[in-house]
Amino acid sequence: MFKKPGYIKRNQIWIILSILLLITIFFGLYVYLDFNINQTMYFKKADINWFQTVFYNNYLFLIAGFLALLTINPIIGKSDLFEVYNSIQQYIKITAATSGIPTNFSMPTIVLKQKKLLWLFWQVIKWFLAFSLMVSSMRIPFIGPFMNIFYMIISGIGDWSLVPRIFLLAIQPVTSGELINLMPTMEVQYRLIFILILTVFGVISLRLILKSIKEFINAKYSTGMRNIFIIFSLITLAFIFDSPYWRMDITTPHYYYIALTLLFSFILISILLDRGVTPLQFTKLRRQNIIVTGSIIILIGIIAINAGIIALYNFNWNNNWVAYEWYPFTSKQIDATQWASGIDSIVTRPIEDYPVGNETKILSVVRQWDYESALTRMVNLIPVNWLKIITPDIVYVYGKEYWISPTTIKYPSEDWISHQLIYTHASNIFAIESHSGESVPITEALHLTKEPEIYYGEEISDTVYIKVKGFNEVENITYRGESDYTLSGWQRMMWFLAQGQLGFAFAPPQESIEMLYNRDIVNRAEKILIDGLKIDPDPYIVANNNTVYYAIQVYIQYKMNSRFVASDYYRFFAVILVNVEDGEMSCYTVGEDDGFLATFYKNYYSNWGSIPEWLVPQLRYPEALLGSVMFDIKGQLDIDFVYHVSDPYVWRSGSDFFERPPSTEVNYILLTEDNQVLFVGVQLAEYVSSAGKNLAGMYIIGSGTKLGEIQLLKVTSGNGTSSLIGPTGAVSAFQTNSEVREKLTLFGSNYKLGNVLLYRINQKLYYFIPVYITSGGGIISKMPFIGVVDALTRDVAIGIDSSVAFYSLTQQAPIVQPGEEERINDTYNIFTENGYTPINVTAINAEVFIQVSNITYINLQQKDTMENVVLNFIENKVKIYGPDVYKWISNENILNYGVFKTTQKGVNELHYISIKIK
Repeated sequence: MFKKPGYIKRNQIWIILSILLLITIFFGLYVYLDFNINQTMYFKKADINWFQTVFYNNYLFLIAGFLALLTINPIIGKSDLFEVYNSIQQYIKITAATSGIPTNFSMPTIVLKQKKLLWLFWQVIKWFLAFSLMVSSMRIPFIGPFMNIFYMIISGIGDWSLVPRIFLLAIQPVTSGELINLMPTMEVQYRLIFILILTVFGVISLRLILKSIKEFINAKYSTGMRNIFIIFSLITLAFIFDSPYWRMDITTPHYYYIALTLLFSFILISILLDRGVTPLQFTKLRRQNIIVTGSIIILIGIIAINAGIIALYNFNWNNNWVAYEWYPFTSKQIDATQWASGIDSIVTRPIEDYPVGNETKILSVVRQWDYESALTRMVNLIPVNWLKIITPDIVYVYGKEYWISPTTIKYPSEDWISHQLIYTHASNIFAIESHSGESVPITEALHLTKEPEIYYGEEISDTVYIKVKGFNEVENITYRGESDYTLSGWQRMMWFLAQGQLGFAFAPPQESIEMLYNRDIVNRAEKILIDGLKIDPDPYIVANNNTVYYAIQVYIQYKMNSRFVASDYYRFFAVILVNVEDGEMSCYTVGEDDGFLATFYKNYYSNWGSIPEWLVPQLRYPEALLGSVMFDIKGQLDIDFVYHVSDPYVWRSGSDFFERPPSTEVNYILLTEDNQVLFVGVQLAEYVSSAGKNLAGMYIIGSGTKLGEIQLLKVTSGNGTSSLIGPTGAVSAFQTNSEVREKLTLFGSNYKLGNVLLYRINQKLYYFIPVYITSGGGIISKMPFIGVVDALTRDVAIGIDSSVAFYSLTQQAPIVQPGEEERINDTYNIFTENGYTPINVTAINAEVFIQVSNITYINLQQKDTMENVVLNFIENKVKIYGPDVYKWISNENILNYGVFKTTQKGVNELHYISIKIK
């Protein structure tokens, strides 16, 4: 008896389609909400139109929509894919029928001509998939990115009139200067033409492949072979259009002629096949048709002649390497690579030009603590279980160098409430002086009145919701800034429903919920950058006017297509500051216009300002742009290790190629030039595969006002410096020294060596190698000694600090530093010499405290600064509000001098200076 199917079974297709529709609607609304959050947040916190920025002012949708039209079959009712499908279906049926073997396998027949609506539906699906793929990836599949190229054209980069010259590069060589001038057009206008050719040819070739499959199945071999040779013609033509990007030497024109000959050959064969000639008839044609026979002989002859010339060149290559390869290719590649990578501005000088400074000052700023030792010392400073240290960064601020590490959140509990409502911020920033290793309060290091609350930082990825009724943030702190976005109504329901929080979606504690979104500062900055811009993965702290920021460095790394360029295009582009407390962003560009990519990106982000004066001294050059060992990133120095060579025979021998010594990287240190302290990056280099591991040179990278100025101080032969040991040799000499070996043996395995740093003192070069010992749990307890190695003689000495070790090695008497009492008297005497006698007090009270200056006077190098500060205080404060000057000591190491000022309203203000004396 027939039983009527149930409702679900009868309507299952509509139920499935309804579910898919609901999922699609939900996903679409969620994407819209996410876009709206980003748009609102970046406009509010960075004054940036996020949607317009990341989607190229909506041009992305127009270009992607146009390119996606190539997927549509121009003939209504036709589909190459479905025709292949139906041909296979017919082939299976015929095979089964003729073989006499029954089969249960069948394929449904689809005839699009009878179902125009289905054809239209299929074209729309293809267009939508192609459009979505290009918009989401901003790339043409299998070809590459396209939006920067298009936008550079409408921005005026490149020159259309140079396109014909570029097309003929393979047969009309250029000089290095002309090649560099052609590069913008080659990477913009010509690249756009080439991309469009590849895209169109690719689509045509795919359709021809499908047609060929159908023709072969239907035994139409001549037509199928015609399609194959048309594809060969398109591939060869694309290869010819690619010729400006080839590696070009003496043989290049002959490869070009071979390619042209093959193109004509494939076109000729395609024409013959289109006229019905089968492959088996070609022999007959060659006998009977003089034109065809002559054409074939000529084409084969051209290929043979050019192949023979190439073989002859290769046979004599080593005898004529300079003429065949160096001048037409390698010398131009060196020039083009130096230009593209930005290393053409590196100044090469002899290592004797290493900055010479005050001996005592150099020894007082030697970086004795590296990042690992600073990190482990900071671990003991964490006061609570919900904070953790992140990798410290070297920072130069207010004339001093510190290792500074903000904390981030370590969740004691992994539940949703802890992540989103309670643990909303980190609370501590730690600073270690790079020379002494002493912990310095961050308020002192950065001149702050209080430590900031870190709502935005490194490794802070969770979205948090603030000011929610019934919930308190950790430490009973309430976020004081402006939220990134406010969720309410359907947006709140949608957002929390996607997170599985039904209570907050449908029965929230309040209608509107404020949130802080995308709080990882690297991700926050990345979301406003277009293709070709990279972020240095090691942001660092800067400070100004009682505010702390993360400085995120942005650089250009753009892929160049010419084989003449052996690197990407590199430039330092911008610095993005993110306020750690409220997430506000300030964006600044650096560097000069170059008529190419730097100009393009600066014009694209035209509302970004210039670097403010307060930030300049704290800036450093991006380590990732130079090349980072820690993050395994190749950069400008890696390129210069090879491409600084300009002599053909030195290049061929490889005798002057450099490499990074093992376990070394760019180190930011303090150098002195005369009496000026410079904050610079230093990278040591050794010769590639050198058995002696001698020093080849060192790169000095300027910071602050000399940002991006790079010098290669090179070791030269014949002047007594060619035998300077490199850092590898310095470590070996240090570890094999009998005194050092004896001490290290006593430490067992509880020691490690710090960074190997090279300084010039009194016309000689010395390596400083600190040793750290560890206690249980791997916590570094102290630096028992530091070693000094003479880079020329390999002599070794050790001491409790850099000064003691140096004077032990050189057997000189160290300059005697003033004691604490003498330093106090020095400050006191300045007042008495100017007619004022400070009054000693144990404590002092005032209604308002105004600190005029905060300095350190511990060694002779700081005496001049101290004298200037005290004299200015006397001139600008004591002479006006005195004559009574009060002197007191706070925190056991801070000497203070102050004078009282009574305002018109009767308020007692204490104006004072603070001098750290120990």
